[in-house]
Amino acid sequence: MLDVLSIAIRNLSRRALRNALTVSGLAIFVLIFILVSSLTTTMQRSLEESVSDLGGEIMVWDESAFVPFLSTIPEDYTRTMQNISNVRNVVPQITGVSRIDSEDLRLTIGINPAYIHRLYTYTMIEGVMINNNDSSAAVGVLFADFLGKHVDQNITINDWELTVSGIYRTDTWIDNAVIVPFLIAQEIFSLEERTSVIILTVSDPVEIDMVISAIKKELPNVGVYKSQEAADRLAPLIDSITWISLALFAIAGIACFFGITNVVMTSVFERTREIGIMKALGAKGTDIVKIITYESAALGLFGGVLGCSISILLLGSGLLIPITSTTSIRIPVHPDIFLYGLGFSMAISILASLYPVWKAVRVRPNEVLRFG
Repeated sequence: MLDVLSIAIRNLSRRALRNALTVSGLAIFVLIFILVSSLTTTMQRSLEESVSDLGGEIMVWDESAFVPFLSTIPEDYTRTMQNISNVRNVVPQITGVSRIDSEDLRLTIGINPAYIHRLYTYTMIEGVMINNNDSSAAVGVLFADFLGKHVDQNITINDWELTVSGIYRTDTWIDNAVIVPFLIAQEIFSLEERTSVIILTVSDPVEIDMVISAIKKELPNVGVYKSQEAADRLAPLIDSITWISLALFAIAGIACFFGITNVVMTSVFERTREIGIMKALGAKGTDIVKIITYESAALGLFGGVLGCSISILLLGSGLLIPITSTTSIRIPVHPDIFLYGLGFSMAISILASLYPVWKAVRVRPNEVLRFG
């Protein structure tokens, strides 16, 4: 086995430039796979967390909308829900994507100030939480640091100028949002007598299913979800993202497969006489198979390790992927994705060697040596 392995390594070194380019191509494939997979995973988790952290025990929004940020329903639905037994609080809430100062696609939450402490657990870093319906806003600590905002400074949301009343911390994604009074949010987003989502708390958690059934009976055109299960509503969107990612991986994988097949096939063609001589000297077909397979596996291993190493350097340094011209997502390291990337690199390389191996095994020593 050591003899076969040494021959494989020597063959790779003889065609260093060609094999280096092949390894570079595999590394690029692995790098793209890891970055896209990490981005997709991060987006999925962020979407799920953003829905599950909106507070309350029951969430109601437009059945046709994937997420509350895209939903609008009549505000007067709250009156219907208030008449259902075991319902304690009914809170309309606006969750809108807006332009804040110079930053696009930022989330603004509009809520009645009296209900904020009932839905969210927060700590004030500076100033106070909004406590009336004037033109004030509370800014999440992460977003405040990004904008360099402090109490009593002004902030502009979709051309509406508000005064920063305080800076809060929740240790959730809401630290990247801005909270404004519900009535102000209605004006900012032109949602007169409408809201994005209605959040409910119940007097007896055991009765949640009964309350949900009652709401569906009274308002059959809305989606009603337990807060901890609301993220399940995102399943179609997440599935779409997953399938798009898989399609991209498949295209890149096929390109790598045929590229490696061509490289290995060219190598076999150039070494036809050498393979014939080896067979004439007593080498078995399995020896030829091992040599070419080891070469291909080594290409896959080197390409995978190189791609993973570059990915670790990028992600470990806090890589930010731009979503818009002003908004980026930080991609964390997902160790399992690195293992998949390395495995795919080696699998593609080994599979790509099957046809060249078959051709090499069929080489007849007498014909090669006779005709050269």
